[in-house]
Amino acid sequence: MTDQLARIAEKVGHRWRQLAPAGRRTPLNPPLRASAMATFEEHHEVSLPEGYRRFVLELGDGGFGPGYGLLTLEHATTMWVDEYPGHLAEPSPFKPGRSYPENWWDVFSGEDERPHPLQGSLSIVSRGCSDITLLVVSGPGRGLLVEANADGFGMPYVHKDPDFLTWYERWLDDETGPTRAGPARTS
Repeated sequence: MTDQLARIAEKVGHRWRQLAPAGRRTPLNPPLRASAMATFEEHHEVSLPEGYRRFVLELGDGGFGPGYGLLTLEHATTMWVDEYPGHLAEPSPFKPGRSYPENWWDVFSGEDERPHPLQGSLSIVSRGCSDITLLVVSGPGRGLLVEANADGFGMPYVHKDPDFLTWYERWLDDETGPTRAGPARTS
């Protein structure tokens, strides 16, 4: 994984030099401190998937990425975590190799009106409107990435990439190249 992180860091630098917005010096926010990660995982009773965890601790906590860029860990949780305590520890309904119907939100929503389609996942990318990229952190799909709509519109798409690092590196390698530089620094 260390070789993959080094390769990703080099690719981020290369792409960043091509697309850097005026005034923005670095593509990624500073890495998260290990103590902050430990506090986060303890508070939410979850261990984040290793590739994502290593990225945030060693390369950067948000920044250059698809859509409006990678969200910081803090912002990746603000959508539902405060409203639904225990949200991340509950198993995500997203599973590898499964497709989902147009009414996926209704199919997964329980009697208590909790957003079951979003439990067990972090919203790591905002793509505009309510479109998001989720990282599954709990359940059988742990580590997978899912394109979904936070309001339940459309059909979610589970990426075939086995983990965050593979997904992110594929995005960097896309023949058309990344088109956005990501959000302004939040720290």
